[in-house]
Amino acid sequence: IQKARQLYADEDFGMTLENTVYALDATVIDLCLSLFPWAQFRTHKSAVKLHTLMDLKGAIPTFIRITSGSVHETTVFRDMPLETAAIYVMDKGYTDFATLYNFSKNNCFFIIRAKNNLACYRKFSRPVDKTTGLRSDQTIKLTGLKTSMLYPIPLRRITFRDEEQQRTFVFLTNHFQLDALTICQLYKLRWQIELFFKWIKQHLRIKSFFGTSINAVKTQVWIAISVYVLVAIIKKELKLERSLHEILQIISILLFEKTDDSYLQNPEFGIKSVTSVVDGAIKQGLYVIIDFHSHKIHTEEAKKFFTLIAEKYGKYPNVIYEIFNEPDYYTWPEVKAYSEELIKTIRAIDPDNIILVGSPHWDQDIHLVAEDPIAGQTNLMYTMHFYAGTHKQWLRDRTDAAMAKGIPIFVSECAGMEATGDGPLDPAEWNAYLTWMEDRKISWVVWSLSDKNETCSMLLPRAESTGGWTDELIKPWGKISREAIRNGNLRK
Repeated sequence: IQKARQLYADEDFGMTLENTVYALDATVIDLCLSLFPWAQFRTHKSAVKLHTLMDLKGAIPTFIRITSGSVHETTVFRDMPLETAAIYVMDKGYTDFATLYNFSKNNCFFIIRAKNNLACYRKFSRPVDKTTGLRSDQTIKLTGLKTSMLYPIPLRRITFRDEEQQRTFVFLTNHFQLDALTICQLYKLRWQIELFFKWIKQHLRIKSFFGTSINAVKTQVWIAISVYVLVAIIKKELKLERSLHEILQIISILLFEKTDDSYLQNPEFGIKSVTSVVDGAIKQGLYVIIDFHSHKIHTEEAKKFFTLIAEKYGKYPNVIYEIFNEPDYYTWPEVKAYSEELIKTIRAIDPDNIILVGSPHWDQDIHLVAEDPIAGQTNLMYTMHFYAGTHKQWLRDRTDAAMAKGIPIFVSECAGMEATGDGPLDPAEWNAYLTWMEDRKISWVVWSLSDKNETCSMLLPRAESTGGWTDELIKPWGKISREAIRNGNLRK
């Protein structure tokens, strides 16, 4: 970590500031209660929590503490080392005014989202340019019985309206010199820590541990973090142009897992696996989406794959082609050019089966598609993916706007928890999405029918792959999904 920070000391992270800027956050990694009782998180589950402080120059984690899932963020927050003049950006889960006051006494700065029930009075306001999204820039004093004693000096409160997400953000800070828009932009940069968590949890797959002791779990998590930092060092020393997260995804490191059964590594095995599923779906009279499940562009490999698939299954109306699963950091012009190549390949064999086309940023930038859709082709649909615990009303609004411009939508992946596939379920937001999809007659597919130790996996590990699962083998998300599918079919 120290070596990586030295290499990235002069890195441009999107803003020119003399201060070091840190993002502070935590993520939960679910565990099996019976195997990891020392990490009990809720009544029926265990978890560890990864508390992380990240230097936004290079997205390098600088302070990490691994605790049981029940340890609140503010507990670790109080013990965190502070750096004079540094800026710490965090979400409202870290609201602890005694600790925040300690920031001010140590001459360092914080930016934190305000809670809705904040008791305060406004001392005075500064003018703002509302065309930038700013709504107010105020100096306030806390008036709560406890909070006014815990933080007795003035605070700055900034309100910002994000029209793209249709959300209003309220920030508190003790930094009175930076302009208000810079404060808002600094908060937005904390998305880098979310990408770090996503990569750690999904690409290193730290779900299956070698041992069940706290030391075994911590060791494996630290191995994952070490790989992340080593790749960051390699990027800088080899002067690679791509972003750190692009390189991490290209390398596709899956620690402790076999990778020789993927289509790109073992095409014969991949085709055999796909055809066995597709043949079964056709026999049962089911639609089946054949998905080239890669976050990266592999044009020639994908063309070869879909040539084989279209030649074998193009005559069956059951088959739907999904040519790119969740493009991540590519631009829409890059995704569009790739898609046009694949569409041409498929249409040379199969003139009319539906083709699903992805959009940037994990199939959420559907508004970019609406501005410049693929022309001259029929039976195309565009995919939108959501996870109800992360993606809220703003994504529904964005998709509605795209549909209003004539863009046909297919939700080819969705679930009711956070975008990592973990974390708590959000039933209210899931039901809002479900109603929204049904009202608009949008086809949808839930993720995922698997038995891994994560919220989105619908089955317990002891469930047989041959089916016939009893209710005790089906996890909460599986039961919610099954109910939604059954109710949808009843309505039809």
